[in-house]
Amino acid sequence: MDLATTSIGTSGRKPRLLFFQWDHSPNAGLSAHMIKHMNDHVLCLSTQFEVIVVNRDCDYRAACDRYRPDMALFESGFQTFVSRRPQISNVRGCDDIPKAILHNADSWSDCRSGLLSDMDAWGIDTIFAIATTAAEYMPTVKEKLFVWPNFINPAIFRDYGIEKTVPVMLSGKAHEQYPWRQQVFPLISRMIPCLVLPAFDDCSGLAHRTLSGEGYARALNASRLSLTCGTMAREVVRKHFEIPGARACLVCEESDGLKDAGFRHMENCAFADAGNVLDVVDSLLGDPERLERITQAGYELVQSRHTLAHRPQIRQWLELQGRRVPGEEIAQLGPFGDLVLRPAPRPAETLTPTARSLDRAVLREASEALVADDPVRARAAYEQALRYVRYLPEAHFGLGLCDLMEGHAAAGARRFAGLVEAATVDYGAADPDPVDWAWFLLALAASGQPRRARALAGHYPQLAHRELRRARAVLDRLCGGALPEAAELDRILPADRPSVQDLSPEPFALWQARLARAFTRCGQPGAAARLTDGEGRAGLEWPRQPDLALALADGLLRLPGLSALRPNVPADSHFLYLRHVRLKTVRRVKASPLGVRLQGLWRRRRARRELASARAGLQAGKG
Repeated sequence: MDLATTSIGTSGRKPRLLFFQWDHSPNAGLSAHMIKHMNDHVLCLSTQFEVIVVNRDCDYRAACDRYRPDMALFESGFQTFVSRRPQISNVRGCDDIPKAILHNADSWSDCRSGLLSDMDAWGIDTIFAIATTAAEYMPTVKEKLFVWPNFINPAIFRDYGIEKTVPVMLSGKAHEQYPWRQQVFPLISRMIPCLVLPAFDDCSGLAHRTLSGEGYARALNASRLSLTCGTMAREVVRKHFEIPGARACLVCEESDGLKDAGFRHMENCAFADAGNVLDVVDSLLGDPERLERITQAGYELVQSRHTLAHRPQIRQWLELQGRRVPGEEIAQLGPFGDLVLRPAPRPAETLTPTARSLDRAVLREASEALVADDPVRARAAYEQALRYVRYLPEAHFGLGLCDLMEGHAAAGARRFAGLVEAATVDYGAADPDPVDWAWFLLALAASGQPRRARALAGHYPQLAHRELRRARAVLDRLCGGALPEAAELDRILPADRPSVQDLSPEPFALWQARLARAFTRCGQPGAAARLTDGEGRAGLEWPRQPDLALALADGLLRLPGLSALRPNVPADSHFLYLRHVRLKTVRRVKASPLGVRLQGLWRRRRARRELASARAGLQAGKG
């Protein structure tokens, strides 16, 4: 069995953890800090477990037979095109071994649907998320979710005793995803002498220029103040701990999560908004004694509560699993709290604080507009949400609904198809989000192709969800069948897959009426009538000429030796099928020995291209 394994923390008294981690080694030539974060996860786990890391394709049952773990942890939902997701088979075996998923990603990641697919495929019902706001972004699984929050490595982020010669240090991205930084950084950098670090995307060819590790920690240690924020989600990010952990004073946007972490204004940090941040910074720099007192208190808070030695939640879960009796369940006392046993059901308020995320507020406005049949206002709100995060799946899904309500069925089908591709092709999930798939089928029917939609409806046979049952019932009706009783289509079944799309409960009659309006606006009044009163006709569906290129490619890719290149989407013109074949081919070449040797050349070319683009931008600015 070809496994890349690492055993850390060999104390015989520790339970053995089999950690199926992604292969993050391709980041070595790009993002050094990414590698450090992934290694820190293993170091943190090793304080509680004997850790065996597996990051290659393997058979789960064989790995369990070989290592005999007490628990298995699967990294999932990671958002990158660089790290490699290992293929693990037979995960549903060894059911006597407790299993959990580590959601190592931003709470708003577009890989959440992939994570939910992994949960279903692997038979896992427990998630540990590094994001304190994860329950707000995955409410359909909040009862199964715990937080294993960010932390620092105290060997790196510590007091080096460096003289503080830098008034303010600014680091990190400052675009729309970070609205507080976007407003604050330009003001502070113009008014106060600052050390400003350039920020690069982790996948950028210039990412190796990022200051990270000990160099970054020493720069913080030489700074009096450093500013950061928790994105539009008001998340607790690593920088919130790295800054005070390296003994600089943290100045940041106030949030409930930070208060749960123990931060208090003018005691161990300084909270500020765009309107008063300059006054706050001036006040601290002008009062060295108070600044020293706050800095020391922040340092003590982080070093005593937020290092890799202070994250026992996964070990606690394992121990509580063995002690739990019927009528009890495991709950977490806040996002930084311990796990405890308590009588079921678990109160929802113990899961996570309300972060008041900006994008969630905008999405609620958009949803309310759709319910009010105002797709124009809804579209504006969904597009506003995408300005925070351009790949936000809830916003793209909402725009697909707007397309249908405005009579643009083809545009809606393509948008829903893009969400399906993001899960099944880009991430590599076994199947897409069931709600995304259901509405792709409905959009296809709204474009006059109900029989084609019905033929595709079984492409992902394991998917189950009320929205998908409703969609299949509608397609059967449009193709001459009868609708089941409304009560049957209102039921939520135990086997239903959770969805990223948190749809409000809606009786089938209202759902049916809204869909009929969309059919009418998309030029399918006969389908609308047939759906609602049974008197209309679905309309004439001309037999489509098959796309010969797609049909030929799909047939060839079913042959032995080529199936690994076959995309996990239908060979349909709404999907970028041939593009996905090309990308899968490129990825396999990159993973080959020759491809690995070519990675350095590819990265250097990309770095030169990005550097030339940056220089051109500077020249244009001067002009």
